[in-house]
Amino acid sequence: MRNSTAPVSPKEATTNVIYKFSCEEGRCDGSSNYIGRTSTTLRRRMQSHRNQGSIFQHFTDIHIMKPPLQKLLNQTEIIHKENDLRELQISEAVSITYQRPSINVQQAADFILPSARPQYRNTPPVQHHLQVEDAPQPRNQLTGPVTRSRSGHQEHHPYPWIKWTTH
Repeated sequence: MRNSTAPVSPKEATTNVIYKFSCEEGRCDGSSNYIGRTSTTLRRRMQSHRNQGSIFQHFTDIHIMKPPLQKLLNQTEIIHKENDLRELQISEAVSITYQRPSINVQQAADFILPSARPQYRNTPPVQHHLQVEDAPQPRNQLTGPVTRSRSGHQEHHPYPWIKWTTH
């Protein structure tokens, strides 16, 4: 049972969604975005963003204010609905990978997408370190550039933004 008797919009009460928040405050003008997922209601998730996380940090750093709940709800759109939790996680990861929203800040490695997991079978036999160049451009992950290994065999690299350096 809810405390408020005000009608709830269908969007606010929706669960198991991928959502996109576009900041339209001040100089952002819709150019700053955040993509996230929630298995609770969208309203409850926005209440959480109002007090902590990347959207809260964006508002306090850029706009010097706490984000108003109604603005968060009005500037958020549902981009996907999925009842299966695993599929919801994958959909969020794909959306973030291809849309590259500017407000999202990854706190820890989340290798929910198999294509984002390290592939140790292709590592060179010598000691190596990863050097990440610019963020990846959207592309088909199965058709990375072809290079030749030390033994002369062709290797397909699905992560062209990762360069192997040897010592």
